Amino acid sequence: MPCRLRAFAPLLLTLLASGCLGVRMQPGEIEQSSTRASRKPPTPTGPPAEPTPDRRISHLPATLPATLPAAPIAASTVSTAPKWPGITKPPEPVEPSAPPLPPMVMPNPIVLPEAPPKHPIVLAMECVLDNRHEEALGHLQQYDARTQELLLRVLPTLSLVAKNNKLSPADIAALSDQWQSMSVLLQGYSEFTISKLCFCESIKGYAIYKPLPAEHDFVAALADRPGELVQLYVGIKNFGGRANQGLFETQLSSHIEIRDDKGQTKWLHRFRSNDLKLVSRTRLNDYYHNYTFTVPPALAPGAYTLTVVVTDETQPETPRTAHSSLPLHIVGPKN
Repeated sequence: MPCRLRAFAPLLLTLLASGCLGVRMQPGEIEQSSTRASRKPPTPTGPPAEPTPDRRISHLPATLPATLPAAPIAASTVSTAPKWPGITKPPEPVEPSAPPLPPMVMPNPIVLPEAPPKHPIVLAMECVLDNRHEEALGHLQQYDARTQELLLRVLPTLSLVAKNNKLSPADIAALSDQWQSMSVLLQGYSEFTISKLCFCESIKGYAIYKPLPAEHDFVAALADRPGELVQLYVGIKNFGGRANQGLFETQLSSHIEIRDDKGQTKWLHRFRSNDLKLVSRTRLNDYYHNYTFTVPPALAPGAYTLTVVVTDETQPETPRTAHSSLPLHIVGPKN
């Protein structure tokens, strides 16, 4: 029957391949036969054709043995051709070479700036610390005479502090004397000023006074009576002192000027120098003067400006002048 033959086709191909049926097939033919056997036949579209008898299976016995002896496959059927002809070992993979390094660029050499020259005061200080005093004086020659005198007092003081990690009471006393001496020197070089100027109700001494209100009005003078009393506290600072037989003297000169709202001088008064002279047993830096006078008859009621001018004449070759101003309000009598 044709259907039964198709069912036994794989088995017949196996027998043919093993040599049991006396038909030798090449490996390529076995593969083609297996492919044809496994391929599904196309579905017929017309009337069924008459089956064609297969002559190769006409000599098959009526019964097949249960097991078939395994026949070895001929060695000639196994392909031993090398995969890489002429090469006994497969080539080893070649690792890609590393890319070339970029050329090394050397940085520009670092040029350090030259150290600036030291100031003369620094060189002088180094000399003082090394006890090279003559050389220190040479460095100080680059300053003016007043600055040289100041540095000659400062540098020894600084060297004393630099050479002693712990100052003794004697060292501190020496420092105090040096600073006091330097303070006196600075006082003579500092700006001479009027440190305080105000109208007062009463003045009893240095920094002991009772100021009047800023809006205070002074009563003008009449024909039969003087004007109101004016007490002016004038504090001065940084004035000089001249030693004289164990005492210190300060010579001053001063005047008061009163101007109206148009800037015209209406009254001017100069004080005597002997009345302003200061004499003390210790050198003073701050002091005061009490300027007392009555409202001048020449000043009618109105707004004025009072200016105090003080000149320090302790050193006649270098006098120093200071001035300060206050508003002055003058009113007529209340009755």
